[in-house]
Amino acid sequence: MMANKPENYYDNISSGYEELHKEEQEKKLAIIKKALQGKIKKSSRLLDVGCGTGITSDFDCVVFGADPAMKLLQRSVSKPMKKPDFPVCAEAEHLPFKDWIFDVVISVTALQNFHDVGKGLDEMKRVGKKDCVFALSFLKRSGKKWVILKEIKERFEIKDEVEEEKDIILICK
Repeated sequence: MMANKPENYYDNISSGYEELHKEEQEKKLAIIKKALQGKIKKSSRLLDVGCGTGITSDFDCVVFGADPAMKLLQRSVSKPMKKPDFPVCAEAEHLPFKDWIFDVVISVTALQNFHDVGKGLDEMKRVGKKDCVFALSFLKRSGKKWVILKEIKERFEIKDEVEEEKDIILICK
């Protein structure tokens, strides 16, 4: 029997995803937007890794989104205020972008679903410009919590940490 990969799970629940997660994701997005205030211009390129239906892609700049769950991405492009602007079906560990092209990289409540957290973070760092700002969040109750924190600390300088109801949110350089 095939294991239930995260992307299969999210494809399976795609029709009810926003009903399940929209409110909590919008709370996290508000915290991230406040932390990134003044760091994002209209001309900025932002990558949302694990963008799902685009709930966390609501920024006033050029937004690229990557998610392995095709059905969630399809829901993002069917919305009236289509965000991300450029959705791509891809896993975090294999981002199909050139090096150093994003001003901001975010990943909201997705790190715990990466197959290889370190490789996913390496890819996010690879596509970020030298002065890129990273906003990373993951479930506090994840069994991978300590691995995720260790992997982040090995690769980034943590500038701010917010403990939200369900997530730990880190703003990094």
